[in-house]
Amino acid sequence: MSSAMRDLSTRLTLMEQHCRENNLEITGFRFLSCTRVRKLDAASKRPRSIVVKLTNTRTRDSVLAAVYKFNRANPNEKLNAHLLGYGGDKSAVYISEHLCPYYKRLHAETRKLAREKGLKYVWIRNGRIFIRRNEESQAKQIKSLEDLRKL
Repeated sequence: MSSAMRDLSTRLTLMEQHCRENNLEITGFRFLSCTRVRKLDAASKRPRSIVVKLTNTRTRDSVLAAVYKFNRANPNEKLNAHLLGYGGDKSAVYISEHLCPYYKRLHAETRKLAREKGLKYVWIRNGRIFIRRNEESQAKQIKSLEDLRKL
């Protein structure tokens, strides 16, 4: 891919992500009727994700912080459909920033590589993907598959 094409592709991806900055994505939550996001993996048994558009990024960050705090305080019963009033199974509910398709795939590949190489931390902040080997190491931003290959 030429340098100009790569630059245009990067700019387009950044614009796609910017359009999603106020959104949260909820996975694993069952509803009877609502609009949902198409699955990247059609064979997956999980329910389709729900996208919630909030008024601003501060609200989004408050919700994410509350979920993180709850899951840290309740490691044996993290956020699940049963806790949210939907009886039956205790299927896990995940709430994260709404990523554009490219970053969603890149985040999945980053998590996979982190498991394989024993890296401890992978996270998303403001639509950007970060990785860190351990508590003492420097955080690195992952912008592309090339960045993953360099690890």
